[in-house]
Amino acid sequence: MRAVVADDDRGIATIVANLLKQASLEVAVAHDGNAAWELLTADPPALAIIDWMMPGVDGLELCRRIKREASLDKTHVILLTAKNDRQDVVAAIQSGADDYIVKPFKVEELRTRVHAVIRLASLQERVVSSVAELQAAEQSEAAGMSAQAHRGWLKLAKDGVARSGRYRRAIGDLVHAADDVTNREPE
Repeated sequence: MRAVVADDDRGIATIVANLLKQASLEVAVAHDGNAAWELLTADPPALAIIDWMMPGVDGLELCRRIKREASLDKTHVILLTAKNDRQDVVAAIQSGADDYIVKPFKVEELRTRVHAVIRLASLQERVVSSVAELQAAEQSEAAGMSAQAHRGWLKLAKDGVARSGRYRRAIGDLVHAADDVTNREPE
């Protein structure tokens, strides 16, 4: 599973990246919003931890872009910022952030939220896999029924040919006779 960390504070970016690596995530780090956007779109991650205030594109704009980009629809975004007013939290969530952590943060809090994202991403992968397996089974079953129906029609055709020889009648005559019998109104 892949994660992107975007923070212009190299110390915080290193702490967050190390925490993610301990959780067995592949981590890419950017120190400005433009580089972060390139990392996000090049290979969509399961998790993005983004600082609000960065050079270039800020965290809120990154959240908006992520929300609009179809290829990033499964990326869970945690906004990590020093802003802690209620209206800041609301603005972040409205911009597309899935979670909000205020700096200075507690490592255990971030670790717990990261593990929740990992569980959620794993569940999503299993659901997608299960749906794909069900679709394949349905297609296989439909193809099997089609093959079974095809074999049935071939058997009927062989029987028809055998009957036409036995009764010395054309197959078409036998088909019309069978059709007449099956379409008769019950008496």
